[in-house]
Amino acid sequence: MTQEEFVKAVETVGLPVRYDHGEDGLKLPFIYYTFVRGALLHADNKTYAKQNNVSLNLVTTSKAQQNEYSEKIEDLLDSLDIPYGTPDEGWSDGEKFYLLTYDLGILT
Repeated sequence: MTQEEFVKAVETVGLPVRYDHGEDGLKLPFIYYTFVRGALLHADNKTYAKQNNVSLNLVTTSKAQQNEYSEKIEDLLDSLDIPYGTPDEGWSDGEKFYLLTYDLGILT
């Protein structure tokens, strides 16, 4: 899956999607991501696949929003057969938002 295909899929969640930390003044909730070339998968003296490391971050103003959109994100990842682990969760006191981070490995 290419970065462009990934972004188009994530946009179906219904939130603005931006690369890295988004833009100043972007209204909550939104999604931002990083897409970094990662590991090469080798066997029998061949490179069989390339894996990109993706960090998908959901930024919301409430736990209710976080729960609503995290369910949509997880349904999307399941439908695309993209494995994910238990997401990391945090609260920013200074900025007053919740952050939920999924670390993904996407084969190209």
